[in-house]
Amino acid sequence: MAKRKILSTQALVTAAVAIAAVIIFNLTRPPLASDMLVAFSTWYKTTSPILEQSDPLALSELKLNVTIELSGSSSSPSAVTWNLPARSLNDNIDRSNTARALQLINESGVFGLPSIANPAKRGSFLSISVRNNERVFETTIPTLEVEKNIQLQNLLKLLDIFSNSTQALAIDPART
Repeated sequence: MAKRKILSTQALVTAAVAIAAVIIFNLTRPPLASDMLVAFSTWYKTTSPILEQSDPLALSELKLNVTIELSGSSSSPSAVTWNLPARSLNDNIDRSNTARALQLINESGVFGLPSIANPAKRGSFLSISVRNNERVFETTIPTLEVEKNIQLQNLLKLLDIFSNSTQALAIDPART
């Protein structure tokens, strides 16, 4: 009988150590990229070279629309929405602004962050939608995630500059 208690105690301790090892292993591993993040990164790698060129035919085939909405933040209690391109991708300034915004969206990894289902009930949020004739990438994240992500903060600052600017500015997104 005493032998049985020792064996069951050993089994419990072994199981507890195994469970703790699995938990520690999972906590120390980097998170896996979500399917949408991988799809967006792949799409971005093929789209960004098109935005860098000024070929009207290639640009006319790229029906791109980027919509970014910041709602209920402490700096702006009402919703602010930015749409890129403002006019057309054939306009050099619009194309450059759109390319910079997409670069920061790609670098931020926003499509890999957990999206909130009902943003109206969750308070302040950032919503990003990237659409072209083939793909749609959409996510809504709480503004607490924006405060943790320097690329998203730079994106919002850059969009604010774009909307307040009446002339073309030479802005390096990495320096904003």
